[in-house]
Amino acid sequence: MHETERSFPIAIADRILVEPLEVGEMVRGMVRPGSQAERPSEGIVRLVGRGRMTEFGSLVPPEVREGDLVSFPSYAGKEIVDPRGFPPGAYLIVRQDEIQINYGPAPLATDVLQETHE
Repeated sequence: MHETERSFPIAIADRILVEPLEVGEMVRGMVRPGSQAERPSEGIVRLVGRGRMTEFGSLVPPEVREGDLVSFPSYAGKEIVDPRGFPPGAYLIVRQDEIQINYGPAPLATDVLQETHE
């Protein structure tokens, strides 16, 4: 790919694009509890920036990867409105330091179904 060509979207610096999980959505065999009125506090990482630059110019790589299931405070991040038609609230941009727990790779829905039927 030519240097001026990019595939979009991309995450910048220590920013992370998270797809929030809705109340009642099943992940890891558990249903996310809560009321519909509260803002989600867990989600799946969809894009990860390169990391944070220190004051000395060193790059600190992110501690999460695309596909990880993460937990963050309900007030964290910023909802993005995508001009390509994603509904508001479909994604959040959070900073690396706003993520409190990384549960590791989120299981696919088929993995969860297989676990519940075994």
